[in-house]
Amino acid sequence: MSVINPDETHEPDEFHEPDDPSRGTQSAAGGRRIPALANAGHHEPSIPAVDSTLLDSLDITPRFAPVVRLADRAVMAVSLEFAGPVGGGLSTAHDIRRAARLMEQQSALDERKWEYANGPAARAFARVLPLLVTYDLDAVSDPSEITAHAEAVAVAMVVPDAFNADLQRVVEQIAKARAAGHLICLGRLSDPDRSAMMLSVTEPDMILIGSEFLTGRTESGVGRLSHALGAFAERNPGVYLIADGVDDECTLVTARTIGATHAIGALFTSPTTVADIDCTHLAPLPERRVALDTGGHVTPFDLVGQRLPSRVGSKRALLAMSKSLEQHAMRDGATVVLGTFQRVENYTSRTARRWNNVAQAAGFVGVYGVGMSSMRDGDVRHAPLSGDDPLVREWTVVVVARISRRCCRRVTAARTPSARWSAHSTSCRPTIASWSPRRCT
Repeated sequence: MSVINPDETHEPDEFHEPDDPSRGTQSAAGGRRIPALANAGHHEPSIPAVDSTLLDSLDITPRFAPVVRLADRAVMAVSLEFAGPVGGGLSTAHDIRRAARLMEQQSALDERKWEYANGPAARAFARVLPLLVTYDLDAVSDPSEITAHAEAVAVAMVVPDAFNADLQRVVEQIAKARAAGHLICLGRLSDPDRSAMMLSVTEPDMILIGSEFLTGRTESGVGRLSHALGAFAERNPGVYLIADGVDDECTLVTARTIGATHAIGALFTSPTTVADIDCTHLAPLPERRVALDTGGHVTPFDLVGQRLPSRVGSKRALLAMSKSLEQHAMRDGATVVLGTFQRVENYTSRTARRWNNVAQAAGFVGVYGVGMSSMRDGDVRHAPLSGDDPLVREWTVVVVARISRRCCRRVTAARTPSARWSAHSTSCRPTIASWSPRRCT
């Protein structure tokens, strides 16, 4: 990542030369969400249907699906889910969740789940193991308004469709959910090529691997998904890779091959009561991972400055650094690429063409500046900056990819050819990730 910060308005080519190719971006869609967990097991008494237009003829029953660690089959947590009658078209929790999404009734289903989570049966489980209660992040207006008893663990589920609809809202919702103490789960991964993008933007605590990757229905994508998940898990040792739909030994082997660390499915019997849990073989979910914190530093230059001393460079050298980042983004297919142009006049037509070219190889490309309209030009997202935004004084290039890079510089008022600028450059992924998602729009 690269950043520069001018103390006053600069000429259109002050930081972005007309022939300066800018960075493209690839965005990831996906939040951390644990999709409905299909599981066989004892059904508790029926509860009222969620919505008469959707489930008026179904008995919806709660199930406590064990989340099992594959290394030794120790139970990490139980996930509260609903499912319909066995053998029916909506017999699994996944079927119920999918139907609710199609009918736009996720909120009703989640509300019913929270009602049951606050009941005596769920509380009894929560006193022994973490009780995971998932909800669709894109179906709530404000995650911070979700309240539950202290023993429940709220898990915000993010799905690819939400990213396609409104990436900015998803990023904002993820930030709110984290602030409220919720875990983030990225679920329903169906496109291995977009998975890396979604992982980079969401930085999930949990990743739900769908049953379609365990049954061979998407055999061509299993290899690519495995590599994407493996790379993310290596950079983030605390992430949980949960295979959903491990119903037999065959799918168990596939889950292990893909790289799953935990699993849910009919192979692991759902407990009816707390007494059914083998308390001698538990591995409770550890303390949740702390979200990345910018420490109050709102600009990339200040953020990197916490770790690294600034360097002094010439305009020519710094532009060469930025061009190298742009080439890196195009060559490696970056997931996210962001750039600040201070003011709209600095984003010339030639620059726009370059950014669109970069966007062809990236997942999400965003540009920012005073006077820009909130719009999409081809594959490049534009967003305005207010005149008093600290970013107006900086020039920044951020590339989130397999090897993430950021270059930033702060510029003084001097405009002579010999002028020098203070600059930072870093490849520290946590530092980059702590700022980048907040600027996806």
